Amino acid sequence: MRRTGVALLLAASLAGCGGQAAQHRAAPAAATDGAALFASAGCAGCHTLAAAHSHGTTGPNLDQLAPAYDRIVKQVQNGSAGMPSFRTKLSTEQIRAVALYVTGATTVRNSIIWAGGPYGCWNDGGPFISDGYNIVGGRGNCAFGAHADQIGVDPKLGPLSSNGGHTQTLAPLAASPAIDAGNPSTSVDDPNACPSVDQRGKARPHGAAC
Repeated sequence: MRRTGVALLLAASLAGCGGQAAQHRAAPAAATDGAALFASAGCAGCHTLAAAHSHGTTGPNLDQLAPAYDRIVKQVQNGSAGMPSFRTKLSTEQIRAVALYVTGATTVRNSIIWAGGPYGCWNDGGPFISDGYNIVGGRGNCAFGAHADQIGVDPKLGPLSSNGGHTQTLAPLAASPAIDAGNPSTSVDDPNACPSVDQRGKARPHGAAC
């Protein structure tokens, strides 16, 4: 009974976002700024959210409800009674950006998280959302486990030194599991694809792998 009540409450809390009581327009296709999308989609006029400095009352207070990332994505995509679906107004990436903004989550992709000891990632703040292809060395309490994530793995990095670029870096050693372990996609439509340059400013991908 309690789970059903929570689900219904969440549906009601998001129902006012972009609904009939709020005038909204589709966000620019290239926009991925969660804060700007939250405002342009009409959510700020319907909900209270401290980060957005909004005080809408059509829908419940999002600061108090603190809905989870996955539920926000589903609700905004599918809509419900009193709230239209934004599937044709916002891209998948834009919907995810709104959800990340509301939850205050941090997205991690194609990254190495390692402290050089027994601990890899210890989270005392907002939630992490893994987009995959991460290496997390040692123990921790961060929620990683998306596609191609490697958990509790020693990344086998060299010492901090000048390997090119404007900052010092830790170069992967010959046996490092980080070599060729990034997302191999190079599609400009894939937000999780291999970045076009690395921290040193070198062009990526290098060969057939990121």
